[in-house]
Amino acid sequence: MNSMEWKSLLKKSLKLEKVVHRKCSVLADYFFHFGTADRERYNKILGYNHAYPTYFYIDGDIYYDLDEIAHEKKKILEKTKEDLGFFLKLSRKCEKLGNELYSLSFKIKRKNLSEKSEKELVELFGQFHDLMLDFMPFLMAPLSIQSYLENRLDKTLLELVHHNMDKYQRYHKVLISPQKYNLGFLEKTDLLRIAIDYRDKKDISKKLKAHAEKYGSMGVKYGVGKIWNEKDFLLRIKSIKNPKEELNGMLNQKEEVKKEFNKIIKEFNINSELKRLIDIIKEYVYLRTFRTDIISNSFANIFNLLNALAIKRGLNFHQINSMTGLEILNDIKVSKEILDERAKGFVITCKAVLIKKDLEYVKKHFQEFKKEKVTEIKGDIASKGIVKGVIKVVMDNTQLKKVNKRDILVAPMTTPDFVVAMEKAAAFVTDEGGILCHAAIVSREMNKPCIIGTKIATKVLKDGNYVEVNANEGIVKIIKRR
Repeated sequence: MNSMEWKSLLKKSLKLEKVVHRKCSVLADYFFHFGTADRERYNKILGYNHAYPTYFYIDGDIYYDLDEIAHEKKKILEKTKEDLGFFLKLSRKCEKLGNELYSLSFKIKRKNLSEKSEKELVELFGQFHDLMLDFMPFLMAPLSIQSYLENRLDKTLLELVHHNMDKYQRYHKVLISPQKYNLGFLEKTDLLRIAIDYRDKKDISKKLKAHAEKYGSMGVKYGVGKIWNEKDFLLRIKSIKNPKEELNGMLNQKEEVKKEFNKIIKEFNINSELKRLIDIIKEYVYLRTFRTDIISNSFANIFNLLNALAIKRGLNFHQINSMTGLEILNDIKVSKEILDERAKGFVITCKAVLIKKDLEYVKKHFQEFKKEKVTEIKGDIASKGIVKGVIKVVMDNTQLKKVNKRDILVAPMTTPDFVVAMEKAAAFVTDEGGILCHAAIVSREMNKPCIIGTKIATKVLKDGNYVEVNANEGIVKIIKRR
């Protein structure tokens, strides 16, 4: 793509906004873009006319067009007016397709690929490729209506409690807690059960192996990271002081939330319309994590397939993970030098994959954060509390190990692979997120202070800064710079 083509594309991208920061491999990001840019696929999977043709991935920053997000929100609300059960039907379809994809990835993971021909390996990748692309429309659909759901719940709940903020905070936490268990919760409770056996001096080798087989892929997010092995899980087990108490606490908390939920429903004699809204929000909170769990873990489960294909083509894993799906399927030759450059940093647009040398050219066309001396940061309260600690900025899962006990974890946003660091941290601060995001949900489950939606935390705060996180007021105050 030449300079003139760039200028033309960027002129059409004036309403692009950074939606999230997620470090991805080229192949993972290819799935995001091609799965959401196909209007025909959107119609087939979600049942309405939409797509996201305008897209930029710039070294971790993901930009979408605001008009396209607004258009999808409009389409979903129109469908909901036609059919009140539309969103819940969409949710069931997301779970069904997601479970199919996850099941296929495990079948691939368990296959002996050493004797497969290159053609057979490509056919296997093709099956995964098509199903992954079909799942991708579910990536943006929940995000497009997030603000609508949050605003409706806020308005309705505040009216119900007559603007009593203490009641609002307490009831809000209960009403948005998902009824289903996500993968992170299931992994943690299973690990605690193994930890109980370990404390009781029982042989845990078989259980540990099965746990690593089932949950090891959680160490990878969007093609980046390392698959956790038995040693990784054993280290976590050894760090758990009282697994029985922690397990009971997690399970009891879920039961208490269910009881409190039923109590609130009876207390306010909630009508069917509000009950439907609450059901949708609970489903939304679950889906928000479910869909990214499925994408990341399914992708990690085919690492063996990618390795096998790489060997056939004289490449290494990082090189094949830096190709697009079409390049792999059609055996399009890309030089090793280009693939190595892509692995260092890249740009994906609706027209091309560009390498790191193009990054600066692209970045200057996007509004950058202007550095200035900041002594405090404000955000939204996700979970109350006040703590002081040392900042550790974690931009992706390759940096999780630097978080120590009682550190303040700062990130663009947390995802399930961050839980190992969140268990150690005293509080969480994020750039992104609303009341229904991963950090908000997990912080309430862990009962740790959390401030979300600061927009600038990862840009202002530096490793080693000593801060006070006042999640009662939504303020992070820098006490001492590094």
